[in-house]
Amino acid sequence: MRRVAAFPRRKHGFLLVELRICGANSVLKITFLRDSLVAFSIYHISSLPTTVSPRNKHFPALDGLRGLAALMVVLHHSAFSYWMTDTFDKAYLRATSLLWVGVDLFFVLSGFLITNILLETRNAKGYYRAFYGRRFLRIFPLYYAFLAAVYFLFPLLGGELTPSMRDVEPWQWTYTTNIYAAILGAMPDHNVSQSWTLAIEEQFYLLWPLIIFLLPKERITRTVLALFLLVPALRAISWALGATPFFLCTITYCRLDCLFLGALLSAMVHNGLLERVKQPRVAITLRWLDRGLFIGTTVFVAVYCLVLRNDQFRFDVLTWPWYGQIFGLSIVAIPLGYAVFRCVTPETNWLQRTMTRRFLSSIGKYSYALYVLHAPICYWAGVHLPIPQAFLLLPPKWQCIRAIYIILSEIILSLFAAVISWNLLEKHFLKLKKYFPYQASKADIVSA
Repeated sequence: MRRVAAFPRRKHGFLLVELRICGANSVLKITFLRDSLVAFSIYHISSLPTTVSPRNKHFPALDGLRGLAALMVVLHHSAFSYWMTDTFDKAYLRATSLLWVGVDLFFVLSGFLITNILLETRNAKGYYRAFYGRRFLRIFPLYYAFLAAVYFLFPLLGGELTPSMRDVEPWQWTYTTNIYAAILGAMPDHNVSQSWTLAIEEQFYLLWPLIIFLLPKERITRTVLALFLLVPALRAISWALGATPFFLCTITYCRLDCLFLGALLSAMVHNGLLERVKQPRVAITLRWLDRGLFIGTTVFVAVYCLVLRNDQFRFDVLTWPWYGQIFGLSIVAIPLGYAVFRCVTPETNWLQRTMTRRFLSSIGKYSYALYVLHAPICYWAGVHLPIPQAFLLLPPKWQCIRAIYIILSEIILSLFAAVISWNLLEKHFLKLKKYFPYQASKADIVSA
């Protein structure tokens, strides 16, 4: 069986047409310039490269969106520093209470990016070895270095671990902190509480490559959609069986809807979604939808922060009625998924322009370390950061200046730690990814 494909391209202002005839063991490549033959070559399969990189396009706006998600989580945790309870501005406390959705944004991004890689390489040789090897190099070195610093180095330097940190330690090392939290009914010590979300992602990685590999290509989109719709049903069953709101928010099978939504978006992109949105009517509709969501979000945040009180409404799923606990997280995931979608659409939009700003893109580069390292820094700064004498002498109505000083210090110190982590640890392990290449299958080589 032979396949024929034509690849038009421009070179030095001239239109070249490359014709490829693929046989069982060789590829005949003929290049024409207008009506003239300018190149002729035959490649044998055995002589072609044996490695291939994932062909998924890099979306620069997603780097900025990842950076935004990391900042949202840092700001959310900044409001939990103990000294702020009586002096911090109520509007800021209300605003930062919204930012827990940064975790869900991370989930949607992870579902999209990981599924994108898996769909591009599912037919490649060494599929599992390459995926898990590269995930190991990206995630484990920093995470286990962090745990080693907390549980070994910190006590050696004279620090004292709290009982809750000791209790959660075995669960930390095994990426099961979320299960411990679900059983306990509360978060573990704040210094290490961020690991519950990392546990959910790692558990997702265990089975998702196998599912993508086994599913027929034409069934992937429908299956992922069904899985997304299944999650609130599982929450409903768990609630009916007596599960607590905290259990519903932390156990793995109740928090996969954001990951599945990102995976669904990736599957739709692979089925030609981005080509369809180039149509003028669709592009106009999306621009109006952008405006509506922006205005709606702005109004909601303003009313929530400046008008409503905590006893009227809190944007906290733990306090919502039963139907909010069952469907709320899935509903929150939809606008987050739309944000990811608009960051990858071909048409440039205001969200893409914002997310490709150098500041957010740079934070996106260090977002993993920022997420892992920020919690103990924030809680240390909230209690122990030295305060300039001038701030201590301020009258009560100006104590917000002191709060701003501590918040900025938390962000700067967290970013500094993330940059140090990247340069001393992470980037050196990432260089080892070259030892886990995606091996090209025969079909990949012929179509390359």
